[in-house]
Amino acid sequence: AVFTGFRGWCFTVAISRLKVRLRDLLLRAILRQDSSFFDSTPTGDLTSRRRTPVHPFRPDSSYRRRVVEVLTVPDRDADHKPSVPYRGAIPQTCGIVVMGRIRGFRSFVQPVAVEIPDVPKPKARERVQVDLAPEDFPEDPSRPVGVVAFDFDGTLTVRDSFTAFLAWRAGAAGWVRGLAALAPSAGRYLVNHDRGLLKAATVRRFLAGTPRVELEAQARAFAETHATRLLRPDALRSWRYWRARGATLAIVTASPEILVAPFARGLGADQLLGTRLVEDAEGRITGELDGANCRGAEKMRRLTEVFGPDMSLAAAYGDTSGDTEMLSRAAHAGFREFRERP
Repeated sequence: AVFTGFRGWCFTVAISRLKVRLRDLLLRAILRQDSSFFDSTPTGDLTSRRRTPVHPFRPDSSYRRRVVEVLTVPDRDADHKPSVPYRGAIPQTCGIVVMGRIRGFRSFVQPVAVEIPDVPKPKARERVQVDLAPEDFPEDPSRPVGVVAFDFDGTLTVRDSFTAFLAWRAGAAGWVRGLAALAPSAGRYLVNHDRGLLKAATVRRFLAGTPRVELEAQARAFAETHATRLLRPDALRSWRYWRARGATLAIVTASPEILVAPFARGLGADQLLGTRLVEDAEGRITGELDGANCRGAEKMRRLTEVFGPDMSLAAAYGDTSGDTEMLSRAAHAGFREFRERP
């Protein structure tokens, strides 16, 4: 009981401090505005916003026509450094939502006015999508566009597609039994930290003996039913932007190529580089990896193998330490740049 009470007290203090910090950030932003900002914004709205509790933005929230101030710029040591300000449909509470959700932001600059059009309340299963115009992205016309590499799981998607596919294929009971059988392999991973061995054990447990044709059909069915729930809207906008500029688009992922292939075809990827699985003479998955797990330095090696050592990597996007080598070679390194959910 004492521990439970102490834990509750810690949560209460943490939440209280977070609210104070958010309101302090908002006040600092307001104080930095020009006098013209207060001419167009009633003082009552500002004071009401400071007293209003912080609520999460819900998809069914109403939108209103108003001018929204883009106040944040990335801190030099931040882990998330977007290259451009957001210019699209933003909820009325965006001042709180933006500062509450984006981490690593400390400083403020002159605001950029963005006018928000009226958007009707979305119906059930209807998505409101806002496309960014090409002028919203930094562009140097004198620089030729080369290769743009996207990590898949966690970057283009909201979660790991490999485990999502296995859980979908095995069913709830089969998934639980499979995880229990993998407990020894998970224990060994805690010692050797070899993701390749753990992935091979997972493939053996869930996919060994499956004909390639059958697995391809299942992967295609999974992509058709789950793509809209997995792919990030802001990542897709970036994908379309680079496609419009004529870049060579590559998906570089640690997930098995055979499972990501339907997504890559749907997106129109020029190249898919992923972990390859060994097949026997009859075309069945053996449960072994064909080469190294496509992660870390292996991603850069595979890119160089396909595009050559003089490859021009215009941009790379990733979300884990497994993308570090790829990001370090890119002219634009987008680390955890995409955060929208379907």
